[in-house]
Amino acid sequence: PDMTQSTHNIKSKKLEEQTLRIEEEMMAEKPWKMLGEAKGTNRPSDSLLDSTPEFEVAFKPPPIITAGHTADIEEIIKKRIIEEDWDDVVPRELPDIGASKRGG
Repeated sequence: PDMTQSTHNIKSKKLEEQTLRIEEEMMAEKPWKMLGEAKGTNRPSDSLLDSTPEFEVAFKPPPIITAGHTADIEEIIKKRIIEEDWDDVVPRELPDIGASKRGG
């Protein structure tokens, strides 16, 4: 390696090597599981029995209940009881849309 190479040239060369390596990996032959939808005729016989399929499931993890978390909730409840803040639903008045104008 040439000792007079700039830092930019060194980083560019590393980036180019990394890009070539990734391109080779992406273009390499993939197993049938990585090709998307595969018919039974496109894969080896009983090959699904030998593998464990992975499924992505999107869900929100439950909150971690700690003593501090419980104490915080209890303090909020106590405060709302003292302030008599019940979150009652305030009934709203429906707008008059002309029901009284109907002749009938």
